[in-house]
Amino acid sequence: MNINDKNKGKYVSAPKKYFEDRYKNRDDRWSKRDESFEIVREIELIIKELCESKSIIHLLDIGCGRMPISLPFIEKHNNVLAIGIDWAFNEILESYPELMSGINKTGRLRVINSDFLSFESIPKFDIVIDLGTFHHIAPIDWGTYLSSLINLITEDGYFLLESFHVDDHNWGLSKPGGHIRKNYYCHYHNIDSIKSIFGKDFSSIKETVQGKHWEHVVALFKMQRRRPTKATHKRQRWRRAENA
Repeated sequence: MNINDKNKGKYVSAPKKYFEDRYKNRDDRWSKRDESFEIVREIELIIKELCESKSIIHLLDIGCGRMPISLPFIEKHNNVLAIGIDWAFNEILESYPELMSGINKTGRLRVINSDFLSFESIPKFDIVIDLGTFHHIAPIDWGTYLSSLINLITEDGYFLLESFHVDDHNWGLSKPGGHIRKNYYCHYHNIDSIKSIFGKDFSSIKETVQGKHWEHVVALFKMQRRRPTKATHKRQRWRRAENA
């Protein structure tokens, strides 16, 4: 299936019903995370580093689901404030009403039922995590995703991205690429494709292939926002105009 301008945004919204149905059936095996996952160790190191210069650390969890990462960090660190954003969060709460007790207990976590691509926030975030949203976004919408990310992250903020990895050969892929599955888009990345997308705005991009999680081989990509230059500001204005 051709992913072109006519399909802009189509494969961003298509997974919504699929994931809503999975949450309604309490079948969200992808949500399971524990301390064995690289992202948990990386966030802990970042928080330790940021605590040297910041009294409050702001964290954004894109496609937060049941918040298997952000909620434990909120409970552990009193100086972390977090926002989770998920377009199926209303369905998640219907299936997991006990989740609200954890959210309300801390008083430092707010969850928004919304699409990340249209989300705006003040203040910006020191840490942004994405545990499985970007790999469902087709290339035609990458510019919108990146523009939203840049508008939400601090100038020296960290971005941690979990994505399907090209080493997953279930779909016959030998290099980065995507396909349509059940009417929604899946893209498989590696360090080269991630650098080509995020490299102009982020530095120190590191890849850690974590092996098979749920049905797919996933990798964690860690990167830090580059301090904007005049060229960066010009590029951001161009992106905003393109996506308007």
